[in-house]
Amino acid sequence: MFGLGALGLLGGALSHVVRGLTPGDPDSGARHALFVTIDVLAALGVWRRPRWFVLPFACLTLQQMTTHGAAAAQALQAGGAPQPVDAIVTLGLPLLLAALVWDAWRPLPEPGGET
Repeated sequence: MFGLGALGLLGGALSHVVRGLTPGDPDSGARHALFVTIDVLAALGVWRRPRWFVLPFACLTLQQMTTHGAAAAQALQAGGAPQPVDAIVTLGLPLLLAALVWDAWRPLPEPGGET
């Protein structure tokens, strides 16, 4: 699951690269560059899973719920379907956060014990 999550975040970074280079995109190039950086760092964090990473990832998840999650909810309230990226982010990031919390709270192996 963590590998798939890291790949998804790298896909998000690639999406921001493409959108940042697309003429006429309503979002600024600086915003896309910021999210390329955030997505790549988040992918590394998900891949490596240091215990301290849960808090920054929780902050990212909360921020994404206020943007992609709000857009998905708005589409549903209007009687339509959310954009695929909004649905994927809204469903995927909380699941990934839950997995990171579970992983961070599981007991560490004893020194010299089996892993």
